[in-house]
Amino acid sequence: MAAASIPKAADRLLPPLTAQLASSKDEFTSATLIDALESFGPAAAQAQPELLDCLRTGRAARAAARLLGLHSVPTPPLIALLHEAARDGDDTTRAAAAVAHYRLTGEIALPLDVFRDLLSSDRPVHWLLNTTEPLGAAAAPLFPLVDPLLSAPYEWTRMTAAEAHHRLTGSPDRALPVITELVGPTPVGLRALRALTALGESPRRSAPSCAASPSPRSV
Repeated sequence: MAAASIPKAADRLLPPLTAQLASSKDEFTSATLIDALESFGPAAAQAQPELLDCLRTGRAARAAARLLGLHSVPTPPLIALLHEAARDGDDTTRAAAAVAHYRLTGEIALPLDVFRDLLSSDRPVHWLLNTTEPLGAAAAPLFPLVDPLLSAPYEWTRMTAAEAHHRLTGSPDRALPVITELVGPTPVGLRALRALTALGESPRRSAPSCAASPSPRSV
């Protein structure tokens, strides 16, 4: 973390970063600058005007919404803009804005509406399930949409659905068999290993395939 490792790094580095973000017209450059700002933690709130402009103009809007949700002052204009973006943005921006709105207000109604809509569509949903993590158990009303995804054809959907199922219910009973079945020397299999460890399960006891898989300590 730059702000933690370099004394007064925020005072010295944030002004040029925010100036670059204000002048940037490029989506990739703007998103990269926002990622850099996030490393400063709460001090990134100094860039709130520039982040608001990104969200307002649709330039790296998803990244801007996410950072605003993490580190910003919840002013009425910001809350209104997040509400608008959650209703009318593209899918990734809608999801990020809905979560940011929840982080800043504690109100769950908007994200529930947004995620019900997105999870009910024919879109790929594994990334959406990841995005719901900050909602925690408050997203429990989404359970009827998450539960059927435990048997989805796509392995990443099953994986993220199992993690979401555990968050929503607090019980690993349904999630554990799904995660165990996915364990293996693949990207999704390595995530499953981590998930087993997070659940307090022994990967080698729960999933025989772990005998030929890397130790979770090394992944």
